[in-house]
Amino acid sequence: MPWWSFTKNGEPITIRAQGPFSANSVEAVRTACKQGMGLAMLTYWDVRQEINEGSLQQVDFEDAMPEQLSVTAVLPTRQRVPHRVRLFIDRLEAALKSKAGAAGATL
Repeated sequence: MPWWSFTKNGEPITIRAQGPFSANSVEAVRTACKQGMGLAMLTYWDVRQEINEGSLQQVDFEDAMPEQLSVTAVLPTRQRVPHRVRLFIDRLEAALKSKAGAAGATL
């Protein structure tokens, strides 16, 4: 992600992320951070194990919050959604809300 978006005092701000390393793989970015190559903006569920183990640290900004990202289920139609698909979406939503709450975030 070449740009990081934050909210500061209710106003959106965008910062260009610059550095010697760039990747489009969470695993590659997480590994680079663990090797001390710099900062990354990753979701909590992508790094919660490393944070709990102490191999990565969460950086909190005093007066800026990262832009909240969304998870969207894309369906071919809203009509006749198979029950198992609806059940999966409902369970995924519940699991994400639970994990977000445990991390102190909102969903």
